[in-house]
Amino acid sequence: MNSNQNDIIVVDQNHSQIASNNLELVALNRRKRNSDSVTNPALSYISSLSSTNTTGGQANARYILERFSRFFLGSSYQLIDWFQLFKQPSLLSRALSSFIIYKEHEVARLKKASETTRKNLESTPLLEGLQIVAQQYFDANLLEEVTYNQLLITLREFNKTSEATDLLSYGWLKPKHANVRIEFEPHISAKVEKAIESFACYCITSCIHRYNWDELLVAPVVQASMNEYLYDGVQEYDRELGKIVKVRDYSPATVDNIFRMIRGVAKSHWLAGRLSIDDLERIRAIRLSRGSRLDSGRYIAKSEFANIMEITKNQTNQVKAHRDRAMLGLMYAAGLRRLEVVQLKVGDCDLDTGELHIIGKGNKERYVYIATSGFVVKLLRKWIQVRENSQNFTSRDPMFCRVNKHKQVINQAMTTQSVNRVCQEVSLVLGRTISPHDFRHSTATNLLGEGYDDLTVSKVMGHADPKTTKRYDQRGIEAIKKAILHL
Repeated sequence: MNSNQNDIIVVDQNHSQIASNNLELVALNRRKRNSDSVTNPALSYISSLSSTNTTGGQANARYILERFSRFFLGSSYQLIDWFQLFKQPSLLSRALSSFIIYKEHEVARLKKASETTRKNLESTPLLEGLQIVAQQYFDANLLEEVTYNQLLITLREFNKTSEATDLLSYGWLKPKHANVRIEFEPHISAKVEKAIESFACYCITSCIHRYNWDELLVAPVVQASMNEYLYDGVQEYDRELGKIVKVRDYSPATVDNIFRMIRGVAKSHWLAGRLSIDDLERIRAIRLSRGSRLDSGRYIAKSEFANIMEITKNQTNQVKAHRDRAMLGLMYAAGLRRLEVVQLKVGDCDLDTGELHIIGKGNKERYVYIATSGFVVKLLRKWIQVRENSQNFTSRDPMFCRVNKHKQVINQAMTTQSVNRVCQEVSLVLGRTISPHDFRHSTATNLLGEGYDDLTVSKVMGHADPKTTKRYDQRGIEAIKKAILHL
């Protein structure tokens, strides 16, 4: 490809050259990411955060800032000259293969995984979305029937696991307004549009890359932009009205989260010497309209927790039952986050002293203690005994690992989604929805109820600010319930 084809392919020896193999492509994308982190304040801010897929991490910040910048720039897939891709199915295949490899390495990087895998990278919504876009181009008489049919064959036969050559680097395509206004019908899954947007961002770079942060980072502009963004609120398609409508305002916590990230972007710009300290302080001085919401976490009373333990005990898969009882018991006693649970190693737990070595959010280290004579230690010892009967394992292996339907222990760490599923299974029998975070709220509430001060409890929970611990305290709600019930 070269620049004489309507200047579609960007030829840039530093950032957008065509890589000859996967390793070159990964290295090229890494160099571009590092370069952009220096020149783009939003990407610099994202890079400064903890590389986890939890709230506050790089993935969450990228999602929020991408959504914010897309609000002003519009959807990226409207800036793709799809005709250039569709008339050359081989080019589309190269772009798809390059995108899959990029996503594979990005997921591994954010999750700090040593190996990459395409197993969980779902390509079906993307291929479905491309068929929808191609149909619209065909209906607009921009694609000949022969080309259109060849394109459908290419999409049907695309294999994401095949090793392609002559791959394309991130941002290889020059933005250009599409020949057709792309529309997704309301009945189409949101996954389809999201996949097309993600693929478009790979081709022309993300909205974060293309947004003019220099123009935004002036206090009056920040305030006006935030007010405009928040005014539109959360929107959904109303089938009866046949249009997009606002369904609710953003919650105060969401507002705080967005503005915190904008301030973080401003600070990164200041650190790069491109924003004065006066301008930074003016942005920090902005005050947006506020409100409050009850915390989403719920308190699990000790009697209800006993029911949860009984439900998990009565599973048909008794190996899984031992694991789930030990895991939920530890979450209730120690207040661990989902990610902390799945990252816990066997060697991190000293059951003789009750000491747990935890690496928490933001890569912060802490120690948590559980009673050596308590029920949780007994559950953990029983689970370890069950594992020993099934397979050999070391101190560096995960404490909580997978159990298949054949009651076999698989020496692979659970995922945060696996922890969610355990809670969902319990919820169906319990008749009330519980989440992993409810156990954490309950730990904080129980400790505060036993008379421990806020600072001590915040250290147990791994909170940087004791004010966060205050939000976890559900004692007031329980007192209100008791008062009402006794009227």
